[in-house]
Amino acid sequence: MSGAERHYKKSVELNPRNADALGNFASFLHGVYNDINQAEKLYQQAVRIDNTHTNNLCNYGLFLSEERREFKDAEKMYRRALEVIAQHRIDGLILLSYRVLILSTTMCDNYRR
Repeated sequence: MSGAERHYKKSVELNPRNADALGNFASFLHGVYNDINQAEKLYQQAVRIDNTHTNNLCNYGLFLSEERREFKDAEKMYRRALEVIAQHRIDGLILLSYRVLILSTTMCDNYRR
C-alpha cells in the first residue's frame, strides 16, 4: 500500500460520511490502481451521502460511461450536477463533460433511450 493510499484510507476511516474523502479516494483508486469495483462502491457511497457534490457526480458519471458503459446512469449523474449548478452558477467543466458524453453516446450502438 502506498503512502497516498494509506492517507486516503485513513481519511475515509476518520470521516466515513465525508463525500470529499470518499470521492477523492474513489478517484485515486480508479486512476492509480484501476480498482474499478472498489472505486464504484466509494463513488456510490459519496453520491448517496451528498447528491449535490458536483465533482463527485461528474467523476462518477465519467466512470459509469467509460468503465461500465452505463450511459443512462452516467447521464443521470450529469443531469443531477446540472440541476445543482443551475441553482448556483454555470460550471463550464460540467457542461463540457456532459457534451462529451452526449457526443460519445450518439456514436455508440449500445445506447438506447
